Amino acid sequence: GLGDAAIAFETRRFGSLTLSLSSFEAEGVSLFNRSTKRQISAYPRKNAEAQPVDDDSAFDVVHHDLAISLNPETFDLTGRDTVAIDVKSPVTSFRFQLDDDLKVRSVRSREGGRHLFFRVRDQNSVLVYMGQLADRVGRLNLTVDYIGRLPAGTVESEIMRVGQDIASEETQFFIDPALIYSKRRSFYPQMGDEDYSTSTLKVTVPADWTVVSGGARSEATEQTTRTVTHEQVQNAKYIAFMVARLVPVAGERAETLSFNAYSQSRARRDAERSVASLKSAALFYSNAFGPIPYSPLSMALVEAQVPGGHSPPGLVIVQQCPPFMGGGLKDDPATFYEIPGFFLAHELAHQWWGHGVTPRSYRDRWISEGFAQYAAALWTRETQGEETFNRVLRKMVAWTRRLTSAGPVDLGNRVGHLQNSPQAHRAVVYDKGALVLDMVRRLIGDDAFRRSLSRLQTE
Repeated sequence: GLGDAAIAFETRRFGSLTLSLSSFEAEGVSLFNRSTKRQISAYPRKNAEAQPVDDDSAFDVVHHDLAISLNPETFDLTGRDTVAIDVKSPVTSFRFQLDDDLKVRSVRSREGGRHLFFRVRDQNSVLVYMGQLADRVGRLNLTVDYIGRLPAGTVESEIMRVGQDIASEETQFFIDPALIYSKRRSFYPQMGDEDYSTSTLKVTVPADWTVVSGGARSEATEQTTRTVTHEQVQNAKYIAFMVARLVPVAGERAETLSFNAYSQSRARRDAERSVASLKSAALFYSNAFGPIPYSPLSMALVEAQVPGGHSPPGLVIVQQCPPFMGGGLKDDPATFYEIPGFFLAHELAHQWWGHGVTPRSYRDRWISEGFAQYAAALWTRETQGEETFNRVLRKMVAWTRRLTSAGPVDLGNRVGHLQNSPQAHRAVVYDKGALVLDMVRRLIGDDAFRRSLSRLQTE
């Protein structure tokens, strides 16, 4: 009977905790550790009469026209995003996400002129008032101008090396940087959570750098700058791009796969080998799941202190350690270093599982990661045979048995969260999720399994 509230209290063992009660969240009861900034638990309110309210349901983002000027050496960024929005029901105000390090210069619309706006402190959020458009429905063309210094984020998954020391300045010098702007930092105004839309992304960088993203690519080079434009005509749930000194490796236009491949100069030979895996996996996935959701596709192979990967709509990024760094790679639930192309196949599968089919909430994250992990395993079965496939499954079983007590598959991002154990997350969400799918395939048979996945993609 308390209603909506936030209760902060001190504990001797855990420090400062906050209990939040909300009628507007699907999981309206949450316990948060303010000292460690970690969510301890979250669950629905019992007998709550109020239904979850989502102010963003009044909005449907149709298109982003995003222009960015970026200095990769200093991270100075200037942006302008004109967002076409269909307002489906009247609202007096709304929010969009934009990183706190970016200063909003103005918010205006073609329909209403300048809009009053406020920064919501420490929440990467901006509150905008509709003003004279408060009673209006229909198309809203909103333009947001902003500026700031925004360092790039990291790839979605990172597998640390065995005994890795903090890199020295000399080591740093040898690794040419690759800057990834994606969901880790809100570098453009985002209304709602993963609201699918088309986009035009235009990024201007110094002439010796280049940009890769998803969609059809074009570029114009002037004396000191290069402007790269990507047109994403398929609806995508977010925009991402990478800035690096890259060389083109390969490019093809085919019915199964249209792609352009890039790499840093030292990784070019590895990238050429990766193209064969990309084409093989794309053909297998197209037959198993249906056409690739985003075309043309871009692939980039870059070097970094830790291996990893990221797969935004229409773009596959693979990071690898440069050979001179030496050292072994730590065994991990998500990686199969002994199988060439497995990691790339996992990242490519996210174009279908993660974008073509999207998790509804963090509890459905295994739909993305479990399917991608299992898709890569099935590709291994197709290309290297049943014995290699079974070896992959045995490793998944070993990791799952070791760490399954960390939580159920549908705990999603919260598996291993309190313990800061990303391996537990990958063992349960990636590997156990894949084993669930393998169980289903064995129960219903290969043909029914393939038809089901293809139908799910179509729907």
